[in-house]
Amino acid sequence: MLRKLGNIRVSLLLCLVVVAAIETPGAAATDGISPAVTAAIKDPGRPPEEIQSDKARKPAETLAFAGVKPGQVVVDFIPGDGYFTRLLSKAVGTQGKVYAYVPFAGAINADTVRRKYPGVEQPVDKILALENLVHYPNLLTIWQFVGLDGGTFAVPAQADVVLTANYPVLHDQKLTDTPGKDIPGVNKAVFRALKPGAVYVVSGARDMAGTSFARADTLGRAEEAVVKSELLAAGFVLDGESSALANASDDHTKPATADSDRFLLRFKKPAKDRKSTRLNS
Repeated sequence: MLRKLGNIRVSLLLCLVVVAAIETPGAAATDGISPAVTAAIKDPGRPPEEIQSDKARKPAETLAFAGVKPGQVVVDFIPGDGYFTRLLSKAVGTQGKVYAYVPFAGAINADTVRRKYPGVEQPVDKILALENLVHYPNLLTIWQFVGLDGGTFAVPAQADVVLTANYPVLHDQKLTDTPGKDIPGVNKAVFRALKPGAVYVVSGARDMAGTSFARADTLGRAEEAVVKSELLAAGFVLDGESSALANASDDHTKPATADSDRFLLRFKKPAKDRKSTRLNS
């Protein structure tokens, strides 16, 4: 009798284990975070100050949402200090490629910018410093005029992913001295630079409804609904939204910081794109 009771207990325990395994999938399945992304975040070459900002910037969730994988061609658009540039370089691995795209305006080439601001550190300089490290052999820096004439986004190869964590910067005229940049043209150029079926993942500090991009200059924020409209107009399809970077306690009247309330959106270039087919034929 005791043996039967023991067998029953064992059977019940096994059933519970099986149920738990079914109802509680492993972390990788739950989070969608690949080993490559995990390894990139744990890379010992990352600066301590960047690691400290992980809690607010949530790189694992962001790169998982973007679908970053080894072997991909990825563009880090408006890379800032290179926070995501480092991570992307490690996540795509030696078989992948990362283009850190630093846009500038007010001149048609980099030499003109250097002459105009002699001795002044440019936003591209931090990224160039990364490119020169053996730690990131798959990184190429692009410092390019985004232009007024329909927009330019010249990368050497069509990309699997374009990621920007600083979308409101595109509308910040204070940071560039070219008024009236053709942002719709730039977004269409990003569209052309992507492979059919590839994604453009955009993030930025969220502003209040009705503000559009009016406070991109002063607060570094943008209205999420207007961002969506702008990218849909470029031909993209909204493919996903994430609340990973949302912060309900954020004061939207203050300048954006790393832990501000942020939107995180994924747009897809339709797999069947006749224009891309003609361009690549």
